[in-house]
Amino acid sequence: FKTISAKLPPQDDMIKDIIYQERHFPLRTVQDIHGIYLVSSKELEESLIEGVRNLDAAANELLDGICLFCSTQELRYLTDAELIETIYAQ
Repeated sequence: FKTISAKLPPQDDMIKDIIYQERHFPLRTVQDIHGIYLVSSKELEESLIEGVRNLDAAANELLDGICLFCSTQELRYLTDAELIETIYAQ
């Protein structure tokens, strides 16, 4: 079942919210045989980079923990397999 589900677009409940500096950003978890990866939006990446510049330790930790930042549309419509392929291609 996991192999089949990795090839299907995500369901809405697979995308959670993460709150950073009182703003909500989408966060999605994808996994394969090698591990579990966090994927979020470019908007969160920009906010985290700004936070790192302002010496925010939480921003640095979040930035290190998220494997891929992509557009919200990609986050919502790409399959787990497609996102993992993008992560490995980096």
